[in-house]
Amino acid sequence: MYFVFIIVSVYILGVSSKITWIDPDVDLTMEERIRKAGYPVEIHSMVTQDGYILSAYRIPHGLNDDSKVNRNKSVVLLIHGMGGIVQVFFILREKRSIPYYLADRGFDVWIFNARGNKNEFPKQHVKYDWNTDDEYWFYSFHDIALYDLSTTIDYILKVTGQKQLSAIGHSAGGPECYCLLAERPEYNKKIKVFLSWGGVPLIKRFDYPILNFFISMGDFIKKLIEKLQMSENFPITQSFKPFLRLLCADSYYRHMCHVALAVIGTHKSHTQRIEDIQLISSVLPRVSSKQIVHFLDNVKNKWFRKFDYGPKKNMEVYGQILPPEYNLTAATAPFVFFVAKADSLVTLENVLDSVRVTRNTVLLYTILDDTFNHVDYLLSGNATELVYEPTYRILKDAEEGKLPPVIQLPPET
Repeated sequence: MYFVFIIVSVYILGVSSKITWIDPDVDLTMEERIRKAGYPVEIHSMVTQDGYILSAYRIPHGLNDDSKVNRNKSVVLLIHGMGGIVQVFFILREKRSIPYYLADRGFDVWIFNARGNKNEFPKQHVKYDWNTDDEYWFYSFHDIALYDLSTTIDYILKVTGQKQLSAIGHSAGGPECYCLLAERPEYNKKIKVFLSWGGVPLIKRFDYPILNFFISMGDFIKKLIEKLQMSENFPITQSFKPFLRLLCADSYYRHMCHVALAVIGTHKSHTQRIEDIQLISSVLPRVSSKQIVHFLDNVKNKWFRKFDYGPKKNMEVYGQILPPEYNLTAATAPFVFFVAKADSLVTLENVLDSVRVTRNTVLLYTILDDTFNHVDYLLSGNATELVYEPTYRILKDAEEGKLPPVIQLPPET
């Protein structure tokens, strides 16, 4: 079936043959792309406690002369969501992308790169090969939080000599931080402020019928993954990259790519720029099946708990039939939740539910555009004005100790 798809795809492109321009940035490494934009870049390597080899990208200063002076600069860490990769932070290109935007305003910017993502180094793990060893993919967001995120934070603070950093997490980046702070509360002192763009630990409902259907099928999907022994979720998608690159470069099919990418997993985006479609379509992440299952279980059961292995193994691993809940009240570092009105995954109701159980929210920021959705934080042509400018103001307030007090909400009636 897969080969039939490829043959048909090649035929379609052959019939059309209206490829007039291929975005040259698609073929560049992240280092090449950042340097082409005129910014400095450093690539750092680290090894987690469980043997995963990670990379982190650093943009130590921006293009402005004032930002080049090292005056004990404030550090900000950008954390991608589930299945996200470093490239998603650079879709909007020079100056407008959030790493460039913050670097130009005097921040020492670091970009997180979790396990499951390609790095600039030959190996991804000290023992396993991610292309041939299923064991590489036996992880969930729990492992990313406890090992990848903690290792990256400690490494950054050691290199910069800082005691704290600020962080911005998109989508699952928010829950991952809560997981870390709940399991290892000592990290609360290392985070000055955390801004969560469309990410909450507790999701009880979606505003999107297709997503609700998948959640209702969660048990079936879990059994199917186990039956097929899929440690990586849909690994063949990586083979589609060359085809998608050509398809979305074709003037005949470019608008089709634009529409398809604007509606995947969310309400339609009205602000993605068609000139960015080739870059967006080149980002096909690799995701572990365990991540997907853990997420589905939490949403289906309306809780935020550790991975559910089933009653028998839960007793072996946790000493109880159900997986234990994360102690969200242990998270005391100040959090800011950004809310997008057209976000299908993280609605205002989900945010309010999370605020009630976490007790460390200092601000709810509602984006002033009724059409702004879950992926627009990184892909929208107007993200700079709607998200990055208020983000910068909040980061500066945190630097000056001007964050508001924790929000207290009454229990849900």
